[in-house]
This record gives sequence, structure tokens and C-alpha cells, in this order.
Amino acid sequence: MKRFVILVLPFLVLSRFEISGRAQIQTAKAAERNNSAQPVETGKVRFYETKQIRGEETYAISGVADGELIIQAKTDMPFAEQDQKPLVNTTLRMKADFTPLTFDTKGPTLLEIEENTSVVIQGKTATVQDRGRNAIANVPDKVFTLSGYVPIAMEMMLVRYWLSHGRPNSIPLLPIGEALVEFRGKDTVTLSGKPIVLTRYHLSGNNWRGGWGRQTLWLDAENRLVAAVNLGSDIETNLYAIRDGYDSAISFFLKRTVEDGIDRLTQVANQLSPQSKQPLALVGATLIDVTGKPSITNSAVLIQGDRIIAAGPRSQIKFPDGTKTIDVSGKFLLPGLWDMHSHFYQVEFGPTYLAAGITTERRSSFGQQPGCVAKRKRRAPDGCPSGA
Repeated sequence: MKRFVILVLPFLVLSRFEISGRAQIQTAKAAERNNSAQPVETGKVRFYETKQIRGEETYAISGVADGELIIQAKTDMPFAEQDQKPLVNTTLRMKADFTPLTFDTKGPTLLEIEENTSVVIQGKTATVQDRGRNAIANVPDKVFTLSGYVPIAMEMMLVRYWLSHGRPNSIPLLPIGEALVEFRGKDTVTLSGKPIVLTRYHLSGNNWRGGWGRQTLWLDAENRLVAAVNLGSDIETNLYAIRDGYDSAISFFLKRTVEDGIDRLTQVANQLSPQSKQPLALVGATLIDVTGKPSITNSAVLIQGDRIIAAGPRSQIKFPDGTKTIDVSGKFLLPGLWDMHSHFYQVEFGPTYLAAGITTERRSSFGQQPGCVAKRKRRAPDGCPSGA
């Protein structure tokens, strides 16, 4: 048994170093290609939080002799509110159709996470080094590489990949997760008297590193990223990235993000629970009206449209003709709860609150109106803009 252990342990150690060695060799080859690359596109975006600049990002896309593309991006946030300021450098090598071949990202990012990830794809196998872990992964037919929402240029390339590969319902990611891209429509912004048509997308994911909720992205006619809103959910804020030259349109992008998010949630709500003029009665539950009175067993709550028009003992409530009844015996009914200290920075918080029984919230988030009380209905109330 001892001889078996002595033989196997060196094999395990060598296997780990073999994985690391493969990645280093491929990274070195990619660096050689970079030296012969010719720039075909460059760009710069600024990151904002509550309309204050937190940093910027620059990127360059180059073509190499064999038709491949290389994008190099650098994100620098010297004004981020953390001790170790984000400074991330990322290189992605792709085929002409944006299929990733090698990916390498390094540097401290938000929440002071030390990013150190590389992916080398060869056929149906990928060598992955991810934040100190080494692995060999199977590569599906469609795949992209992404490790967080900075550099934001990588999300731009993800959308380009989605467009060039038939707009799939989802895209598996390496080293981890799944991305979801959705076309949302067209918008027009005016800069220096010139109208510019932009395409709007939603970007989200499952078990990925792009944050909670949906991002809203705009790309121009050449599929260059112009704006990205709803970044930074992992640090409980709303970061947004604006391409150089579009800073004067910040208010438009923020407002349109909220409008589009509410429109989408309204569509979902109408699909799940279509509006009806037919009265609805919830019967049989125990009703607690929080006035201090005793609870009411076998109650009835009568709803007309989006209003509660009667509530009390079932025997005392008269139902109009055509009322639809739902038996909720064994359950409890009470008025909606209030959250008196909320950080409400994304539209998706509305239905999440409702699912937990919270119908009113008092915002305490940075950059939002102090003490603003807003009921979460299907439309944002006047005077309490989200995403400010």
C-alpha cells in the first residue's frame, strides 16, 4: 500500500503542474500574436456612480494574420470607495466569429477580489485556471469566456458573439456560469444636433459573476458599446459605463433603463396574471387587519381590478354577480409590510419585495432621495426615480 501511494502522489503533482504549464505555453503564444496584431477598433468608457466618476476603461481590438481577433482591455477605478482600487487587465483571443480561444484577466476588482483567471480552449477541451483552482473542462458547442462585468468590453464582445451565433437562448460561460442576452428595441439619442440610433439589450445570467438582476446595454450601428447600466449589484449600488462622447446623455440612459425594466416586468405580470374586470374574492383565510382587533376566521377579501373593495367575515360580504372565488382556507391575510430601510437600486427589487409580502419601502440608498416612500406598483411613482 505504501509503494502505491509513493507512485501515485508524484503523478497528481505532475498533473497539476501540467495543467498550469499548458496554460502558460498558450498564454505565451498569445503574447507573440499580440506583437503582430494591427488595431482595428479602440474605445474608452467612463464608470459612474450617482453621476460621480469612479474610473475608466480603454480597449483595443486587433486583427492578426490568421484572421483571429485579439481584444485587450484595462479597467482602472482610482475613485472607487475601497482601499485597494480596481485595476484589471484582460486579454481575449477569438476566432473571426468571436468564438473564444484564450482568455486571461488579472488584477484587483470591486470588493477587493483579486482576479486571476485564464482559459485556454482547444477543441472540445478547456484548460482553466480560476482564482487558484486548476481544472480541465468540457467545451459545449456554444461557449464564451467572462469573469465579472469589468472590463465591460468583454460584455460587448459577448453580445457580438450572441449576434453572430444565431441569438441562442443562453450561452454557457467559462470559467463559470451562463449568460442570457435579450434584444429589447431601438432608441435614438441626439448628440450635437445629430440623431444616433442605438440598439438596446438586456444582459443577465445564472451562477455567473456579472451581478444580480438585469443589465441594460446599448450598442451602436457598428456594435460598439455605448452605455451599460445596472452594474455593481454585488456592491449594493448602480454603476454605469458610458462611452466617451456620450456623457451628455447619461440622464437618458438611466431613465430609459427604468422605463424598459418596468415595461418588461409589466409584460411578465400580464402573462402570469392577466388583468380582468371580473371581481375576485379570497375566502376562508384568517384575516389580521393590524388595528388591534381580534383576527377574523373564515374571512372574505373582495377585489375589483387593482382595489380591495371589501374585507371582513365571509358571512357579511356580498359578492357581485360573476365573482370568481379562490379558497385560501388555512392561510393568513394581512396588509402589506413596509421595509423602513431599503437599498432599492434595481427595478427587479419591486417584484422581489412583492413576493415577500412587502408593498412599501423607504429608501436609504446613496444617491436617492432621503425618506422617499414609494409603493411598488406596476409603474414607478413620480418623484422617486430609480437608478439615480
